[in-house]
Amino acid sequence: MIPSLPPNPHADGVHYASEKFAVAVSDMACRGHTIRERLHLAYDEFAPVGLFPLPEPLQGRFQAIFTRLTAVGTLETTLPVISDEECHRIARLICDFRVDLEMELDARRSVVHERDRQTVNALLGRLPFRFDELGTESFEREGSG
Repeated sequence: MIPSLPPNPHADGVHYASEKFAVAVSDMACRGHTIRERLHLAYDEFAPVGLFPLPEPLQGRFQAIFTRLTAVGTLETTLPVISDEECHRIARLICDFRVDLEMELDARRSVVHERDRQTVNALLGRLPFRFDELGTESFEREGSG
């Protein structure tokens, strides 16, 4: 079970998770470590993500990664007994989850940009003139005087 604290209402779980999983994936890419050591480094980085709310289905996917890494109780008791293949599958899940977090953030940015575009268009519609009716000459004369 993921430890829980009262959620921080000012924290955005997706942004936080994205940052933590970016570091976790980077940690897994380091050379000179076994796959189990890499998973341990990654886990240490992303485990606090469970303290913040994530939207479904991201929450379920995070829980699945966490559960696989603690299937025998704790990370320390699970890593020695799972196969190398399972370790590699978990590493792939971690990398895929990082991509999913970025896709969620991109989708949020798209919504914000669309809202901004609509706001600008609404404001432009309230102006007493239209930009396409103004010639560049009028701006040049105003600026040169």
